[in-house]
Amino acid sequence: MVNKKITYILVGVAAVASMAIANPTPEFRGIYNTAPATKWEDAFVSGNGDSGIMVYGGALDDTIVFNHHTFIRPKGLVHLPPDMTPVLGAMRDKMLAGDIPGGWLDYYNYAMAKGMNSLEDSQIFHPGFHLKIQHPEEGAVENYRHVCNYETGEVIVSWDDRRGSWSRKSFVSRDQDWIVTLIEKSTGAALDVTLSLEKAIHHPGGFLVETPNSAQFLNFRCRYNTIDGKQGGYEGVTRVILNGGTSLVDGSNHLRVSGANSVLLITKLARYKDDYQGWDAQTLQAELKSISKNYDQLLADHTAIHSEMYNRVSYDVGGSEVDRARPVAQLVAN
Repeated sequence: MVNKKITYILVGVAAVASMAIANPTPEFRGIYNTAPATKWEDAFVSGNGDSGIMVYGGALDDTIVFNHHTFIRPKGLVHLPPDMTPVLGAMRDKMLAGDIPGGWLDYYNYAMAKGMNSLEDSQIFHPGFHLKIQHPEEGAVENYRHVCNYETGEVIVSWDDRRGSWSRKSFVSRDQDWIVTLIEKSTGAALDVTLSLEKAIHHPGGFLVETPNSAQFLNFRCRYNTIDGKQGGYEGVTRVILNGGTSLVDGSNHLRVSGANSVLLITKLARYKDDYQGWDAQTLQAELKSISKNYDQLLADHTAIHSEMYNRVSYDVGGSEVDRARPVAQLVAN
């Protein structure tokens, strides 16, 4: 994943794309594709250092993976390493002189002598969950674009079909640590969409998962196994805000929205280290209920921080105008 994402970043800084039309604009800073990702390594990402999303970008059937830096599977008692500063200098000198195995072995033997039992694996990071977004089919999908706008941190999916023009925009807020998605349809018939939560791929097995959804909130709750007498867990709560239309939870625990003009989704993630029942206080629901701003207002609060950070740096790999207009998959393939 790391190598592929670095490739995307290097290519993307030089790439130029339009968010919804075929003609790129030189002012745009980001990457785009003409087909959705088929695996998580190729999903477009947005994040703020704490929370993050990976957007596959399917027009009628999309998957958004939710991540948080604290979503780490507990493994029980962790042995703290001894103070290794007395031997760092000697290890460095030996390695710089060309004896890398010897430097490492001296370091290892010192650690064993100071009470370290063995080398230990770190606790394992895991993704949180998937949000599935599904639209009914109505004619062929045309003019498809999957865009990652580095300057705003937005991931945008847009397309046309027999009903008109569609767009789905997402970003991870830097000012409030909210994950925001807007589904809208600017022309034609009203919007119908089905929303559901499910375990992410590579989700740790054996843990109890619940999704107590309602017409106003989608909830994903995971309870870890008891470790050292403590049972932690994590959750993600998504507030569903309709502009027109109706919603209901069906027999499959999916939220079905019918006849809406737009749907705004705002998500908050949390990890409970000692007691998974922290979700019973519904702190996240209360925070999300207090939000009164629309997508554009939330984006403006975020970009005031994010865009300033991004534009502190410029980087040019000397790409031609032809290459700057290519979709990222073609650039990576080349």
